Amino acid sequence: MTGIGITGPGNVIYFSKEDPPEIIEERLQSIAPFIPSERIARADGLEIVSLYGKSATLASEKSTVNEKFIKKIIKTGSGKDLLIFDTLRKLHDLEENSSGEMKVLLEIFDRIALETGTAVLLIHHTNKSANLNGQQGDQSSARGSNAIVGNTRWSLHLEKIIEDSGDKKIKVTIPRASYGPEGGEWWLERKAGGVLVAGTPPPKKEGEEKPKRSSPGRNGRTLAFVTTSEGGSHYEQD
Repeated sequence: MTGIGITGPGNVIYFSKEDPPEIIEERLQSIAPFIPSERIARADGLEIVSLYGKSATLASEKSTVNEKFIKKIIKTGSGKDLLIFDTLRKLHDLEENSSGEMKVLLEIFDRIALETGTAVLLIHHTNKSANLNGQQGDQSSARGSNAIVGNTRWSLHLEKIIEDSGDKKIKVTIPRASYGPEGGEWWLERKAGGVLVAGTPPPKKEGEEKPKRSSPGRNGRTLAFVTTSEGGSHYEQD
């Protein structure tokens, strides 16, 4: 649907802390018409766990680790292929700009990946400076300490681009890939309900290198594989 290669179906758990269940349901209903029926049949491999409005903090002040919650995630995620956490910021009460505290947080996800044998994907926002300066595609654009991206093994960036016509497109790049090829560029278009489908790059004007970025704010999002068991990944770029 997006044109970004994925090796095949797998068993996935999506931990949603960002949005309430009814919003997730609306999004799934919006996505369904764009997915071939044979792929919808594979949806049994997707499990959505809502953490919205619940106490779901992996680590809190002074790097106190929530061992009970971590063990629950490990038990739930064991034997799966991919665990997605949305979003990183809502899963801790640590200082995001502290490299030491972010190292503690990322080590929790390392542990989850190791003990479940599963790839872990974190969804994280870009910082305001990157949005202002048009640097959303840089791996350093992730909000908070550089330790967040530095301790991951793969990252993918979504950057909103506004054309002169007012149409919005999403530029996708892979600035970091420890276990596979990095680089590349894809374009997505936003349909009703927020559905992203494969699109084409915006036309370049003579003398203009890039289309203008969107206005400042939480427009960019960073997705990062933290680690996988035995240093591998079930989901790789073609």
